Amino acid sequence: MYSTFRDILICIGFLFFGMLLCAQNPVIEQMEHVSKLPDVEFYDVTEDPQNYIWLAADKGLYRYNGKSYKRFRHPKQKANSLFQLKLDQEGRLWCSNIYGQLFYVENDTLHLFYDASKLVKGQLSPFEITNTSIRLFTVDGIYDIILKDKNIIKLFEGMSVSESTHNDLSYVIKMNENGRTSKEKQNWYQITNGQIKLLKTFTSKYRMQSPKVYAFKNSALLNFKEQGKNQLYIYKTETDDVLKLKTPKSLEDLTIYNITSLNNDYWFLTTSGVFIFQLKEQQLVLKEQLFSNESVTDVLVDFNKNYWFTTLDNGVFVSSNLNVRQLNLEQAKDKITAACALNNNQFLLGTNNGKLLFYNTNGVFKTLKLPGSKIIGNLFFDASQNHVIVSINASESYSVDLNLFTIKDQKNKYSVAKTFTKINDENLFYGSYKEAIIYNKPYISDSTR
Repeated sequence: MYSTFRDILICIGFLFFGMLLCAQNPVIEQMEHVSKLPDVEFYDVTEDPQNYIWLAADKGLYRYNGKSYKRFRHPKQKANSLFQLKLDQEGRLWCSNIYGQLFYVENDTLHLFYDASKLVKGQLSPFEITNTSIRLFTVDGIYDIILKDKNIIKLFEGMSVSESTHNDLSYVIKMNENGRTSKEKQNWYQITNGQIKLLKTFTSKYRMQSPKVYAFKNSALLNFKEQGKNQLYIYKTETDDVLKLKTPKSLEDLTIYNITSLNNDYWFLTTSGVFIFQLKEQQLVLKEQLFSNESVTDVLVDFNKNYWFTTLDNGVFVSSNLNVRQLNLEQAKDKITAACALNNNQFLLGTNNGKLLFYNTNGVFKTLKLPGSKIIGNLFFDASQNHVIVSINASESYSVDLNLFTIKDQKNKYSVAKTFTKINDENLFYGSYKEAIIYNKPYISDSTR
């Protein structure tokens, strides 16, 4: 079992410069900074029952134990790149390559199960693991390779260009029977217990480009391009029907590498990062976009609730909490010298020029300026009174009434503060480098000490 990721992350310190909030991505740690990442181009990521992280990369298959990477390779392996990481019921990891070689890991060794190069004909063919076979979806049809004796059973003819399985339900896009792609007709099938069911026939004068199907608990999504634009369809198991979804503008022209379902949302992994959508009344409603400058290929939530993201050209990065966001601030002459959290996902920053910057999830919503040019050394939010105490690195201090956003001069009452603690609704502890004081009713002029 690998070490808890939170135990190995280096504490991240942030220096905030500037005045304007530009982006809010989750705080991440790039794995190349934590460990010596063996590649930059990654296709798949998964976690096994022992909580090892497995990565399929351009240079091969790697297992990460929290400290280092172990590469797995077979002497008869025809290419370094491996794809399609899957786990069987025994917890063994399986993968494949573009030559049709099917591998599995057992006893810390990569084994070659079957070389299906004659079946796949140079195409990266999807596969699934059933109770008795490896089901291979190829340009000539669908085959079951029996696990016990490696005998081959052909389920049906026709080019299978995409496949996805959830539990016992498989979905496949199949071309016409003679194996040649048709401009007019492509079929979407569901397979369960060896039974094949037609879900929908797509008829168009335009060829279906790069079709991909994704299976989930109660639904399946189909994505393909038509005249360069992404098309989306959804199949719902409850109603047993296929509906066309309106493709969001933000997705129309992108390359979609993968679609997954997390937290009841659909995550689209694309050339412009991750788009998180909620399905409402057959409409995809955008919740947020993450990592817009990255080509994200896969995402995994591990047993510690860390989010692992693989990319096509920038390695692997991990977020231990998607709700902790990194703020990129444009550089300016003012320096951020103090900060405190407020209510309702808001926070306050103080600068070396006496400015108070109030932020919410959309950016700066309020700016206050103290008299003169002052270095704000400490900020304390009193939630019960909805006030903020502003301590200056000199013989000055102020309080801010957040109900009215008014500033009150508190003289040197809270100057050069090192710490604040609220004892109860009426008493506040203030400590500096030279004294410690408890104030009763701290925001009135004649508060007692």
